[in-house]
Amino acid sequence: GLATYGLDRGKQELPELINEILKIKKDFRLKLGMMSPKFAKNIIDDLNYKDKKLYNFLHLPLQSGDNTLLREMNRGYTVEDFIDICLKMRSLSEDFVLATDIIVGHPKEDEKAFKNTIKVIEEIKPDILHVFRYSKREGTEDSKLKELDSKIKKQRSTFLVDLYHKQNLEKNKDFLGKEFEVLVVEKTLAKTNSGRAVVIKNGKMGEFKKVKISGYTWNYLIGE
Repeated sequence: GLATYGLDRGKQELPELINEILKIKKDFRLKLGMMSPKFAKNIIDDLNYKDKKLYNFLHLPLQSGDNTLLREMNRGYTVEDFIDICLKMRSLSEDFVLATDIIVGHPKEDEKAFKNTIKVIEEIKPDILHVFRYSKREGTEDSKLKELDSKIKKQRSTFLVDLYHKQNLEKNKDFLGKEFEVLVVEKTLAKTNSGRAVVIKNGKMGEFKKVKISGYTWNYLIGE
């Protein structure tokens, strides 16, 4: 993951690299890729999200909201690590996009573990949620375990996706009437400073413009 940059030389150096890029005297936006909570927790306070050139965006995979299962999966971080980072990011801006990944249907994911995952998703309300159904990977310890019924995997996946859509619809409603400076990335699509999608009537690619939010769906805003 991105947060391990520099570890082969003995130190996580991502903040230093980002700061050097942000010094470039051009108007641009930089979006960071995926970071594991295991490594992100050590450097998150040093990433300069106050600089408007850095998108207020973080892709932080949770995988499971159950600490026992995270240990079984050898993830190297806890649910508390994940939540701490997310709360820090949310406090930076009302327009901060959090993306996360969940794996449902691990052979050792019982009902209690899945309910713990639901609790975390209800608390954090990620803006982007990727849900993957567990599939066996040959050569791993988990591949020797008996897989869960595919119906259980499907039910859990569907439940989380439905919850995510419902949460996003409620959150996007709160943006009605608010104004943002957006970057036009296509003729009818722009992005806020977090990378949040805003559909517009007409724009010139690469220009910055101010819009007022007049509508929304579960996965994008509409700007006038």
